[in-house]
Amino acid sequence: VDGASPLHRTAGELALMTGQFDQAVRHFREARLRGAPDEEVQEPLAKALFFAGQYEPALRALAELEALPAFQRSGWVQSMRGECYLGLQDPREARACFQKATEYQPKVAQHWVSLAKAALASQDTPRTVMAARQALTLEPGNADAAALLSAALLAQNRPEQAYEVLVKSVPQNPRDPMLLCLLGKTLSALGRDEQARSCFQATLRLDPQNSMARELLARAQ
Repeated sequence: VDGASPLHRTAGELALMTGQFDQAVRHFREARLRGAPDEEVQEPLAKALFFAGQYEPALRALAELEALPAFQRSGWVQSMRGECYLGLQDPREARACFQKATEYQPKVAQHWVSLAKAALASQDTPRTVMAARQALTLEPGNADAAALLSAALLAQNRPEQAYEVLVKSVPQNPRDPMLLCLLGKTLSALGRDEQARSCFQATLRLDPQNSMARELLARAQ
């Protein structure tokens, strides 16, 4: 191993911690060229590539990482692969990766949230409902899971069930504009227009730039 390899690895870790992702990529690659073991460099390199938005190189780095014994059947590796595919606008491949992540680490709520997100993006609402419900079982106050579940139920024309989810989740997350907006949309679907308008107005107070709430409020006037 070249004597400069540890210096590049340390510099890469500092750059990664401070959000200088392109610089981190350069340092980790240089550390590899100078003989740093894959076990020490491949994981932070994959993370740096991902956060730098270099999704295709990140996928290649993650594939190499997954070949190492310590990272086989790794939930976070599959989750990061899924996020890369979402960044590449490929929700179906993302969904397959997040599915593996839930199989490898079934008690991690975020894996189920990510699966629900990819499923909704690929118009697979039954899997969205299943995954979001599992996330809420693991973390009852998870706002992202509640939003995904209610959005999927609305897409399935099940506003009554979406309402049941939201009336539990909104009090737990009273300053979440997405949940408030979805509650307004649900109330509108139930014919409760005055309450829907109140939700859209509350959403805009929290997030004045929320174009969805503004559009829905205009329709509800």
